[in-house]
Amino acid sequence: MSIPSADLAWRPIFSWRNRLSHNEPSHSSNAGPANLPGRRQGAFSYDIPLKPGVYELRLHFAETLYGYMNLAGGAETSRIFQVWMNGKALLRDFDLISDAGASTADVKVFKDISPAADGELHLSFSEKINEPFLNAIEISPGIPGRAKPIYIIARDRGYADKQGRYWQPDQYSASGQLVVRTEEVVGATDPELYRGERFGNLDYSIP
Repeated sequence: MSIPSADLAWRPIFSWRNRLSHNEPSHSSNAGPANLPGRRQGAFSYDIPLKPGVYELRLHFAETLYGYMNLAGGAETSRIFQVWMNGKALLRDFDLISDAGASTADVKVFKDISPAADGELHLSFSEKINEPFLNAIEISPGIPGRAKPIYIIARDRGYADKQGRYWQPDQYSASGQLVVRTEEVVGATDPELYRGERFGNLDYSIP
């Protein structure tokens, strides 16, 4: 679970019930906590205490077991599962390889999230084809009716700018080439934002 802080620290996810925790090699993307090297797998659930209010929920996944060049092989439909929040469906028939590809970071974003009447956010994961899993949970104060801005920088690592905003690494493009220039951009308020670039024929799929 992530609680926003000045240093963007990540806490271990907690209040879980049932099943396994694994460590895996890092995936090809460079997103989230420590490149998402661990996962919780099986039929499991979380009961996360939250103060009353509106939140934004982000669930982080990276399929490193199934798919091309991974240990178990397979492709689309190798793993399909459901995610429930406070008793209601949040993700139905979720196929991560179909959604993002194997060994690729995928972040599912949900706005207007609130705890249940007991003051907890209840998340549960159930199997349809092979066991569900999760790499990380991120919960931050939300803006009613709106998703929070997403900042992405053309670099292979994230960046915190001079205004304190965190820019995610460039991880959602399947084309083009990512390079870092040594020349400093003149006249920019924050030259580091312009040091990297992706060029070529570009396509982005941003969750």
